[in-house]
Amino acid sequence: MSSQLTTGSWFTVKARRELPATLRQGLWRYFFVALAVSYALVAVGGFAPELFRGPDLAHPLLAYMHGALMSAWLLLLIVQASFAASGVLKWHRTLGLASISLATLIWVSMGVVSVAQLSKFPFYDTLLTQLYVMVLFALFFVWGILVRRDASSHKRLLALATLVLLQAAVDRMDWLPDFGSHQFWPYALRLDVLILPLFVFDFVSIKRIHPITLIGTGAILTGQAAISLIMAMPTWYNFAHPVTSPSSMKSAPNPSLQPTVSPSAPLPSQRFAQLGAAELQR
Repeated sequence: MSSQLTTGSWFTVKARRELPATLRQGLWRYFFVALAVSYALVAVGGFAPELFRGPDLAHPLLAYMHGALMSAWLLLLIVQASFAASGVLKWHRTLGLASISLATLIWVSMGVVSVAQLSKFPFYDTLLTQLYVMVLFALFFVWGILVRRDASSHKRLLALATLVLLQAAVDRMDWLPDFGSHQFWPYALRLDVLILPLFVFDFVSIKRIHPITLIGTGAILTGQAAISLIMAMPTWYNFAHPVTSPSSMKSAPNPSLQPTVSPSAPLPSQRFAQLGAAELQR
């Protein structure tokens, strides 16, 4: 089969055509349903322990509202994938329009919660990581809506949009290895592993990697690399962690002064600051 432009939109990519889900044989027909369910399980695995012990949050109501929106999004993804796999396209398109409002609310809530958390956890690494998630979520979702007539690109973009939202969940999985590093990359790697099923599906369905999978993976890795580089800059460290920066440690009246990080802090980058401060004091 030759490569061809699947729609006339400026936002489409050239890719091999693949069989619609309703014509796919065996369990591969429900691949994106299973993928959506796995994303929901990752979210539960990341946030359930925090819910049981009670979150230590600056604004619990805002956090719970954001959590409710995220839960609705994951449920919607499962339902939409199920409709597509079953050929119920009328309801799929109807709910697709509703997803625009939900995605907008999620995007706004991410910004509001991130800024609100700074009042209790004043580490700007958290905000930096959240900005990366917000940018990629908006990019993948808007692009997915624009190419919704191209089913192969649409479903991959919506899967990628959901995947980046799971960064906060995998960050909280303290039982996963961090390879003894205090940097961001071990937590980024946890998210990257979740992209692998898309590569497997591409090989099975079109015998090569879909351009959207490649572009999406490249965007995620680029964002992660940028965050790692920024966090490694002394200028950023002095700005983001004035209490634990080398210059302030010299002038601090109490050299043991360091931030206390709650185990339920929003993102692991806050733990990077605490660990980095401990190293500076050795």
